Amino acid sequence: MRRRLVAVGRSERSIDIRILLAIIVCMVLLASCGTTRQNVRTVGSRPALTKREFIERYRQLEDPTPRDAKGKISLSTKGESRSIGIRWTMARDKGFALSIRPMGLLEVARMTITPRRIVLLDRTSKEAFVSEDPDELSELFKDLTGYKSSMLNGVLTNTPFSTQEVGADALEKMKMSIENGLYHFYQKKGKIEISHFFDADMNLVETGLTVGGKDIGRVTYRDFEREGVGYKSFPTGIDLLLLFTKTPTQLTINLDRSSQKRVESIDDSVPKGYRRLGLLSVIGKARKLLR
Repeated sequence: MRRRLVAVGRSERSIDIRILLAIIVCMVLLASCGTTRQNVRTVGSRPALTKREFIERYRQLEDPTPRDAKGKISLSTKGESRSIGIRWTMARDKGFALSIRPMGLLEVARMTITPRRIVLLDRTSKEAFVSEDPDELSELFKDLTGYKSSMLNGVLTNTPFSTQEVGADALEKMKMSIENGLYHFYQKKGKIEISHFFDADMNLVETGLTVGGKDIGRVTYRDFEREGVGYKSFPTGIDLLLLFTKTPTQLTINLDRSSQKRVESIDDSVPKGYRRLGLLSVIGKARKLLR
């Protein structure tokens, strides 16, 4: 059953790195010029597709142009809420980067995921977590949590995923039904249940993760933009609800459409002199911050 996201309200010391760490833990457990904004349309407004027809058409859609945009990210929990400026860079085939910039220009923290490495930077303390082997990191994440780290890229790039696959290949492994006017793709493997909801325009509007019958996290995508016919849309708003913490926590990302520009590459370099952190240290800090 689908549930609406409810904002709850956190702040204090190192809110910048808290936001990045909160995103990391959530994913472990779980943007252009000339665009037009779209409203969500239900399946009832168009003839329903079969699972095979849907997947074939979804495969044919081109990924949107890589983009970079200003925006804001908000963390809300325990009756408190705090927003902070960000710079969001995304390219489905190259990865993405989330830069935390409280004053607009000065970067204090960054999270980058590319096909070759994963980087988390804290510029205030000059610390960095780096994984040069995403496959090895994925296995370590799985050992620690039971979930694949590929879910991280899927959630933040508005891409469907299963327990093993990402994109249209993931949909092949899932069952499909029509629920409340939306295409519902779902998979249950062991105690893990993954759900994806698409509207009639093939926009992924919601993703949910359940473990042992208990909701762990839910993501709602909104304010979709499309470059043109034949392209996948991309949301300029993401609402991410974490339910595995003692107090529900919500992350909200809003991108400024007017600031979007095209990009050619994503920087995953680490400045000289930064102290390297281990994965267990990063996850341990994040879990403490979310208690």
